Amino acid sequence: MKRVKYSARKKCTNSLTLESFLNKYNLKPSDLYILDETVIKCSTQSVQYFGKSIESNESQDKLITAVVSFLASGAYVPLLMIFPDIVKNKPLIHGAPPTAWALVNSCGQLQLDIFIRWLHKFIDLKKPIKSKPTLILVHGYHLYLKNLDVLEIMTENGVYMFCLPPNRSNKLQPSRYSFMDVLGTAYKNEVTNWTMNCAGQSVSVDEVFKFFGNAFRKVSTVLTANSSFASTGIWSCNRNLFKHEFI
Repeated sequence: MKRVKYSARKKCTNSLTLESFLNKYNLKPSDLYILDETVIKCSTQSVQYFGKSIESNESQDKLITAVVSFLASGAYVPLLMIFPDIVKNKPLIHGAPPTAWALVNSCGQLQLDIFIRWLHKFIDLKKPIKSKPTLILVHGYHLYLKNLDVLEIMTENGVYMFCLPPNRSNKLQPSRYSFMDVLGTAYKNEVTNWTMNCAGQSVSVDEVFKFFGNAFRKVSTVLTANSSFASTGIWSCNRNLFKHEFI
């Protein structure tokens, strides 16, 4: 059997490597994405914002995961919310932003099967080609990026992924540098405003998309996306931004 060599998954160890890749394919801001996620703890009665992605653990509370992706140019990929199976048969997308979508699995987290579905939807929207590829920045610890099916899909459709070092995500991850903090604050404000008007009530799981969607709509601006990439030195690429720090 002939072995096929896949090169869809790249590791980014410094901004010079990323800069070389951008120059090699002459990528524009409309070709450069960030993919990230944030989670909300939930039970059958209430929800609580948690604000970061974590490893799957059956002993943990159930989670709702929001998958966020946006361009360096300022456009946003439709928001995906992943709910745990405790919310089956509930109207999950009530009040959600236009084009947003929801999926359900046992733990409410981004796992291989859902990532593949997200990747297919992303390709349908972006329509990348091998001669004009698309680059997605992600954290380096996701095991599904080593999956053969994922590599085949990316290779066949001209999608590349740069894995940013998790120990430097506060410096290099555009979404975590500014966007996720603003989004988390906006979501908490939405919930606080609602609870002040509905004393004695807690936010139910099937209402999360409405509040989170309102927060997402408020913060998903072109300026926020532009500044998130600029502040990390990714676009426009600035390899001297952290010249006094080890990356």
